[in-house]
Amino acid sequence: MFIKVLRWLMPLLVLVGSGVVFSALADNKPEPEEKAKIQTEPTVSTEPVSAIDHSVRITGYGELTPVEATQLSSQASGAVTSWHPNFVVGGIVKRGEVLFSIEKENYEAAVLQAEANLASAKAMLVEEKAKGQVAARQAKSLSSKQITDLYLRKPQLLSAQANVKSAQAALKRAKRDLKNCDVEAPFDALVVSRDIGVGQFVSTGSRVAVLNNVESAEIQVPIPGLRTNFCQQMSKALLPPLLRKVT
Repeated sequence: MFIKVLRWLMPLLVLVGSGVVFSALADNKPEPEEKAKIQTEPTVSTEPVSAIDHSVRITGYGELTPVEATQLSSQASGAVTSWHPNFVVGGIVKRGEVLFSIEKENYEAAVLQAEANLASAKAMLVEEKAKGQVAARQAKSLSSKQITDLYLRKPQLLSAQANVKSAQAALKRAKRDLKNCDVEAPFDALVVSRDIGVGQFVSTGSRVAVLNNVESAEIQVPIPGLRTNFCQQMSKALLPPLLRKVT
């Protein structure tokens, strides 16, 4: 009987003893050591800044090209009578120099004819003014119903004035055509080609030469990796003197 009771109590005693031992061990467990906190935030420092100008030296190579190339044309018709010694392929001519001349006889005659027409128109105008003054004096003795603009020669006077203006315009055109017989260089230029010679007949509007403007030029310098908008903001004042002259 005692053995049976002991057999049932033994597991219970083992459980109770285990609980007591576990409780004792838990009470005597050493407390964990506190580790020092490590600061993970980055450390930064600040200082005031201000904008300054900074010069950048860029070295590049490019081709010099003229800003303007002109196909020179004649504004008058006729035979070429002479041309400038420098008006040859590769020659340099100055602004305003006469490159070549066209025969002027017909244009000089046209100027004389226009001057004569202008003188005649002015004479007619003077005559009409005198007739109008005479008509105005005679009209004083007439009734108002008999006096008209035609009687006072007002339309005739207007026509004479218009004839004078027309003659003046014709004379101006004739002088311009005569001046165009001397073809001048529009700018300091390099003669690229010339298509005429002495004695050759040229027509109005026909091409006679190709000129490159040497007064100004441009250089295209490719710079790899440089932004376009930066290049557009570069001032000519920052360019070397040579480039400032040709750009």
